[in-house]
Amino acid sequence: MTSGMSGSSIEMLAGVGLVTLDKHLGCLDPVGLKATSESLQLVEAITYASEALRRCEAGFQMWRFFKTKDWQRLVTNCDVIDRIVSKHIDTSQSRLKNEKQSMLEEDRRWETEMSLIDALLLNHHLHPEDVLTIVLDMLLIGVNATSHALSFLLYHLARNPRAQKQLFKEVSAALPSRDSSLSPDSLHKMIYLHACNICSVVIWQQLVNFTCGMKTCVLMTSHVTCLREENFEDALKFKPERWLVSDHDIHPFAAIPFGHGPRSCLGRGIAELQLWMTVAKVIRNFQIEYHYSDIQATTKLIAMPNKPLKFRFVDRVK
Repeated sequence: MTSGMSGSSIEMLAGVGLVTLDKHLGCLDPVGLKATSESLQLVEAITYASEALRRCEAGFQMWRFFKTKDWQRLVTNCDVIDRIVSKHIDTSQSRLKNEKQSMLEEDRRWETEMSLIDALLLNHHLHPEDVLTIVLDMLLIGVNATSHALSFLLYHLARNPRAQKQLFKEVSAALPSRDSSLSPDSLHKMIYLHACNICSVVIWQQLVNFTCGMKTCVLMTSHVTCLREENFEDALKFKPERWLVSDHDIHPFAAIPFGHGPRSCLGRGIAELQLWMTVAKVIRNFQIEYHYSDIQATTKLIAMPNKPLKFRFVDRVK
């Protein structure tokens, strides 16, 4: 584990690294990463670049007028990420080219599992530079957004025992023992888990019928609309049940944490899968408690907890 990243961020990074790069980064290895390893370089670059990005986007953006220290730090660490990810993209291109030629010669179907990079290159025919942009967004924004969403979700479950009990009932039906395995089918049938999956993320969204000046950056946060009484009854309360009924009074765009349309989040499927699997396993094996003051969201590009999360995990008997 590396300093500067929370435990949940480390876990999410490990998952995203495996899906995108088809590589175990080793950041969950209890022994730790070697000081000279490429994985450690990538983990540290993502950590420092994420923090620099938050600082650049917070408050008055001085970096637009001259190269601030945070801007230089962001560029330096993004260059490290670009170099490492580009190497994986080049390797993937060469391998896919050789395997594709071999399949054509032998008239056989694709047999190997593909990473996200493989799929973007082979199935979507994207240019390597576009693939690099997508992966960079997932590593910088997706990892942090998903880990913060997990933090808030566990916090709300800890503060709402009734909801946690209902979720445990649903999860334990699919996972009768502590060692039970999650299947895609059982995971997608956990509708209460999906309802609990409330993400607080900052999203970038296109506007229609609005005129914006050239180079104008428009930022819209779904977190604000979710907390307005005109959009949701008892908006400040954690009520997963509100998402289990068909309520035509709720505006379809009142809560769109992953955005909408062609600019919607490409990593939504991965993010939701990580959240569902993590929460299901945690709730199945532990009762979560939180006995400290309330936690609020501090928006620094991405909504994040304004204080450390001090959970108490009580081992379940069965």
